[in-house]
Amino acid sequence: MRNSSAFKSSLFVGLLTFISRILGFTRDILLAYFLGATMMLDAFIIAFKLPNLFRRVYAEGVLAQALIPKINKNQKDNSILLAQILGSLGSLLVCCVLGLIIFSPMVVMLLAPGFIHQPAKLHLAGQLLRMTAPYLGLIVLTGIYAAFLNAKKQFALPAALPIMLNLILIIILLTMGTGQRLVYWLAISVSIVGVIQLSVVALATYTQLPWQWPNLAWHHSDIRQIAIGLLPTIIAVSVVYIGFFIDTLFASTLATGSISWLYYSERLIILPISLIGAAVATTLLPYLSKATYKQNSSIAVVFLLGLPAMIGLVMLARPIVTVLYYHGAFTHADLVMTWACLRAFAFGIPAFIAVKIIATYYFAEHEIKYPFICASIAIFVNILLNVILIKTFAAPGLALATTVAGWLNAVLLGGHYFCKKAKITIAQTKWLLKCLCANLVLIAILYFTKDSKSVLQLAITIIGAMIVYAVALYVLRIFPINESKVD
Repeated sequence: MRNSSAFKSSLFVGLLTFISRILGFTRDILLAYFLGATMMLDAFIIAFKLPNLFRRVYAEGVLAQALIPKINKNQKDNSILLAQILGSLGSLLVCCVLGLIIFSPMVVMLLAPGFIHQPAKLHLAGQLLRMTAPYLGLIVLTGIYAAFLNAKKQFALPAALPIMLNLILIIILLTMGTGQRLVYWLAISVSIVGVIQLSVVALATYTQLPWQWPNLAWHHSDIRQIAIGLLPTIIAVSVVYIGFFIDTLFASTLATGSISWLYYSERLIILPISLIGAAVATTLLPYLSKATYKQNSSIAVVFLLGLPAMIGLVMLARPIVTVLYYHGAFTHADLVMTWACLRAFAFGIPAFIAVKIIATYYFAEHEIKYPFICASIAIFVNILLNVILIKTFAAPGLALATTVAGWLNAVLLGGHYFCKKAKITIAQTKWLLKCLCANLVLIAILYFTKDSKSVLQLAITIIGAMIVYAVALYVLRIFPINESKVD
């Protein structure tokens, strides 16, 4: 029964995330049309980079993974715990937001050192950062409330909130003209949406819990443990997004447009990571943290869905970028570089998803140390490879560095998990071989149908490939997934 509940919740969160991502793609198509890969978009991406990192932390359920074990442990005093978290962490957030606003030019120099020699871009990014900075605090507070809702297995509202941001930004893009005026409106709208999102999720939470005034409680052991464990948890689960963040820092030293090329390709990579990895991890944790709950079959989604996602984006990278972005201000040079970045990122999709799912088992058992060590090693390798590959491959080299670091993280974390916490059986090995065979069929189909040149042709190719893949899974008798076979 629990297996079924977690699976249904994952599907529902995945559906809401899918809607959000479709709207996100619509937003990005409009960004490409109106702004292309210009100085103004580069400046906006840098200004939104730090708040957006925390938005992704919220959207991927990282705050929930850090807080839910404590929430379930203190079920009788959840309203008090919420007030203590809001008061203690909220005070830090206020200081952080004020610091970003006051010292925005210096922060931009840290986020994009290449802008130091481009005064116009530095000035614009600094102005935009002042406008987007409040969103950082607002989205973290939203994530705290969402964790309490997720602990009660209420996933719909938190998963639906990102839809609001995309809708508002689409409206701004369609109504507020072009150029610098447009990016100012985008930046202002981000913070306004943050206020709305926080208000909605807070009201929903207080229908479940009695109101308590936020208060400082650093003396409380639970609050100290949450604060100490929050940063390692964010690093452990969001290592791929930290990799994107590091890539942008290095890209600021390259030609104008490099930041935008990475941004457009990142957006396409985030879709499978969110739909598969984050949806499973977010809905799985409340079950894992309450009892000894075997759900190792969730790792099977890496092979069932992660590998096909990688294959599809690698083989269809060029037609996807062409159909989605190659319009308006988006040039042929932008097309080539975004396509190259996308292919480099795509090879890491199975690793990125595996890390998200496997890390959930560690957090459920309050084991943060080992995932944090693996993530730290991966981040160090990412930086090292960025230094090496940027000289030869420019922006695509940065994407490749993140992919290699992602696989290193997955190997370290997955190897430890399967050695210490789970054993690979003969039945599992047979199941994996069948899954690989189904993916070989998918590669063959896409090889002969990859040259799509229109939206309709691309849609037919993707839908046809999905049908063939599903038939291959059925013929190979991969379903149903029994816990005994993939546990």
